[in-house]
Amino acid sequence: MRTRKKQRIIIGMLCSILVGLAIGYAVINQALNIEGYAVLIKEMV
Repeated sequence: MRTRKKQRIIIGMLCSILVGLAIGYAVINQALNIEGYAVLIKEMV
């Protein structure tokens, strides 16, 4: 009985950590604004 209760607690903690990481990643990814440009020069020989 106690091992099943511990398993549920551990699974619940892992799920909440996973959800927290997913939310954190989404917030950081949305806040990040990467701007840049590239120049491609091709010489015809």
